[in-house]
Amino acid sequence: MSSPHFFCVPHFLTPFSVPSITLGKLECIEEVVGLEGKDMLALQQGPYTSYGTCGDSLNLMSETWHGLEHVFSIHGPHPLSSSPAIQGRYHYVGPRHSVQLLNHHPVDLLIIECGRWQCPRPPLDGQRWELMIHATALDSRPKTIIEIWPPNSLLWELGPSGKASRVRWESLGYTSKMKVIDPQHCGGAIVQPRAIIVRHSLDNWVWAPYSSLSAARPMQNLLIPKGLRPRRKLVQPPNSDLPSFDRDPMPGKPPAWIVDVDGPRQLFPTETAKALGAPNSLLGSQDHLTPKLLSNSSSIFHFEYLSQCFLLQLPEHQLVAPTSAIDTAPSLDSPADNEVFPEWCPPDMSPGGAWHTARLERLRFACSHYDNSDELFQQGLDLLAIHRQNYDDTGPAPKRLQLLWWEFPQSKLG
Repeated sequence: MSSPHFFCVPHFLTPFSVPSITLGKLECIEEVVGLEGKDMLALQQGPYTSYGTCGDSLNLMSETWHGLEHVFSIHGPHPLSSSPAIQGRYHYVGPRHSVQLLNHHPVDLLIIECGRWQCPRPPLDGQRWELMIHATALDSRPKTIIEIWPPNSLLWELGPSGKASRVRWESLGYTSKMKVIDPQHCGGAIVQPRAIIVRHSLDNWVWAPYSSLSAARPMQNLLIPKGLRPRRKLVQPPNSDLPSFDRDPMPGKPPAWIVDVDGPRQLFPTETAKALGAPNSLLGSQDHLTPKLLSNSSSIFHFEYLSQCFLLQLPEHQLVAPTSAIDTAPSLDSPADNEVFPEWCPPDMSPGGAWHTARLERLRFACSHYDNSDELFQQGLDLLAIHRQNYDDTGPAPKRLQLLWWEFPQSKLG
């Protein structure tokens, strides 16, 4: 089964240079929900200076990684492939690219966009970009390769997170780490979960704080006003359970349906592109923003999150101060390695001691509120004996979990 992607330009195809473009503030900074008033991260202080991209994508990382040079881009022959906003300094268009590409254009970061892939069967020797790493001299290989996949790819038997793939990358000197990031939980107003798989050669990758409990923003500010929408043939919606324009984030898989003030309707491609963070220069034509292109394009919020990860690789004295909600969001990950916890030793729990006597007094008081107080008190003694067995002289030694119901706040009793 052949891959539906384009990875890879015949060896005889010669790239052509395009003028490098220095972007200032985001063109769409007022329109992309979640980016208002943000200062751009000083990525030039980070561990990377350049990157290359591979995939049919809008390459929205160029809208936030202003401190990094976009050296090359590889993509399919879609109408927007000639846009300077998508191209690197060298760009290749075609179904195949040379495995020697990185020897000619070395980069620190290689970004692979696979957001629309549907369980491809990879060749035994790996995907095309793996072969490119194999053929690249050690001193020209990227420090980090970031593959961006649909979240269900983590369940594929021969997927990018499977053992076979991880072993192949380990043989090349890269460790693999993965995390699912959804922009609705880091400042965006679009639902687009992505499995971000990082192949790192330095083994010091750290994920930035991320909380899936963060509230999502409604899509309302990203929609085209009624009077400015192109005319469209009326079509019956597929179902009645549709996202609401003033309450829910935008569905990330085009073409999608929503409910606005006038009832059900389909989203326009420019609305989806705007929610992803595309600049105004890419919003000119509805026809060019195909579902295939939009589905494979990861949002600007994914790359803002990765920016935070880049900066965590710096020595502590070089870290940039937090500038966004992503930095201060509560983390559900494990505590930091350098976090120190005070040592705790259990009190004397033997019968007659202060700890044991206090529990018996509270048990007796709690049981006095019930008619069968004597029976409850005897049961409580048994529970207390089980509870004491979960500790020894040095600390916790769990054997059998036992809660002491009378130790709950008094207002919760009876």
